[in-house]
Amino acid sequence: MKKSVAVENINVMRYMGNKRRLLPQIRNAIEANTRPGELVLDLMAGTHSVGSDISDRNPVVANDIGAYTAPIGKALLQRPVGF
Repeated sequence: MKKSVAVENINVMRYMGNKRRLLPQIRNAIEANTRPGELVLDLMAGTHSVGSDISDRNPVVANDIGAYTAPIGKALLQRPVGF
């Protein structure tokens, strides 16, 4: 699913441990070890930068100890069909 321009350009916040700079390497590792459509689990999702980046290829289940990250994940990972 192609992301809308609004979703592609979202930068929620700078978060300790943010993986945004590592996204190309993380995406390459996920693509090398999964097939398109396979479920990916992000156990330390934080601001959901990894899940958001790969959600066009793989469905993502995300978790983080910070409860405040849940609304961010819902907004980025549970988009309506065709959005």
